[in-house]
Amino acid sequence: RYIGVLTKTCKKELFGYILFSQGDEYLGQISKEKKHGFGIYKFKKQEKRNEYDIYIGNFVENTING
Repeated sequence: RYIGVLTKTCKKELFGYILFSQGDEYLGQISKEKKHGFGIYKFKKQEKRNEYDIYIGNFVENTING
């Protein structure tokens, strides 16, 4: 699921929120449909339903950078 800015061709761009199928979440900057810039990523721990690890910082082309 995605909530955020789309280009005229319906591509994710600038800023948005993504809920991934495994339960992870991302809120932050997006460039060319990739996590790029400052964002918050919430990793859901699979073995425990309501526990998460959270990364707050920079991303470069979908990769944590910092």
